[in-house]
Amino acid sequence: MIKVDILLLMVEKKLLLPRNVWLFALLRLKDSAGVVTAYNDLITLQPSNAMNYLYLGLAAADAGQTHGALLAFGRFLQLSPNSQYAAQVKQRMAQLEAQLKTPTPVPTPVATSTTKATATPVPSPSPSK
Repeated sequence: MIKVDILLLMVEKKLLLPRNVWLFALLRLKDSAGVVTAYNDLITLQPSNAMNYLYLGLAAADAGQTHGALLAFGRFLQLSPNSQYAAQVKQRMAQLEAQLKTPTPVPTPVATSTTKATATPVPSPSPSK
């Protein structure tokens, strides 16, 4: 498995272009959380590179980090409001915001033929004297 430090070193030495790190990391790490870490580290080296934020947003969304994805996409739009990807990013942000507003259904336990649903008796209050 390729380490995040190696990816960052390759970017610093100009052996790997920043826009390719996300795809490279996805192929090698097969770990969305690792890709998020790689892009967070890359952003410390190149904080004004809008594409880093775009790729961070994609990786964060893939890792289920909705808030992080929204922050990264928002920063991308601040740095590159007229990007060819701006409309798609805004659409993806709307989808993520809708996910935040939709409650996750909680499964209810169901009694099966092999198990019986039993209720725990509630103690009755003792009479006061």
